[in-house]
Amino acid sequence: TAEKIESLVRQLTTSWRERLEEALRGGAASLAREQIIERYSEAFSPEYQAIHSITECLQDISQIESLSAQHPTRIGMSESADPLSGFFTLMVYNLGAEITISQAFPILENAGLLIVNERSAKVSLSEGSVAYIHRFLVRPRHALYVDRSAFERNFAPGLVQIFSGQTDNDLLNSLLLTANLEVRAISLLRTYCSYIWQISSF
Repeated sequence: TAEKIESLVRQLTTSWRERLEEALRGGAASLAREQIIERYSEAFSPEYQAIHSITECLQDISQIESLSAQHPTRIGMSESADPLSGFFTLMVYNLGAEITISQAFPILENAGLLIVNERSAKVSLSEGSVAYIHRFLVRPRHALYVDRSAFERNFAPGLVQIFSGQTDNDLLNSLLLTANLEVRAISLLRTYCSYIWQISSF
């Protein structure tokens, strides 16, 4: 149709940055929107732009905007087109510091995930601060379906605490997935296990 042709022509003649600014503006201009546009219009590398859609970028911006010095890490997920495959993309957003593979893999593996691949992006904000986005294609080690509500309720907050060093990184963290336990319950179980080990050594 004419509308589809017009949309295609507009996409071909409009740069990725211009489409992002248009999406961020969302119609009527406002001071807050203009500040967001200034902050992010040149924040994403050509490599990022080649791989990610504007919709994905808006989701990334939303997550980055929720980061702060007090809460520098966020965890998100993107479900596979085939949920029955068990695969999903796990996103780790971190403010100020890149998370290395040697840091991330033991945490994700102890949490019960198999990692297929990883790619990362540096987001250079206009005021000089930097955020990093790490995307991991993963699936549970066991045949489990990862429900989004359970992911957001227990798994994501648990991983944030593990990445930030607020709780131990060990195989008990797989209970975040297999038993849908909160990280607080796993920490209590870890304490019980340590106590039993200590009294059994006498």
